Amino acid sequence: MDNTHLRMIANPHRLVKTTNVTTRKDTGFKTNLQKIISTEYKDIYIHSDMHEKIHTHITDLMKEYICEIVAAETIDTIISKTLREIHIQHIQHIQDIT
Repeated sequence: MDNTHLRMIANPHRLVKTTNVTTRKDTGFKTNLQKIISTEYKDIYIHSDMHEKIHTHITDLMKEYICEIVAAETIDTIISKTLREIHIQHIQHIQDIT
């Protein structure tokens, strides 16, 4: 036997290619919010129930805000279309008269 075979037997890790596996932990809004609050108020203990209340409150506020924006955009679109149709009808009426 030559030295190469002995070396492989002595070091089996050389037979396996090394691969770097990185795992990405997907942290959500709730976890990040808890980290921010804990960092901002590090002098006091904040119970998990309080974190939950804060998260719920922010989520509810954002849902309400999204509803307001969608409603406002819908109303603006309806008004714009109605004004455009009135303008078109007015132009057609003027053309019919002349």
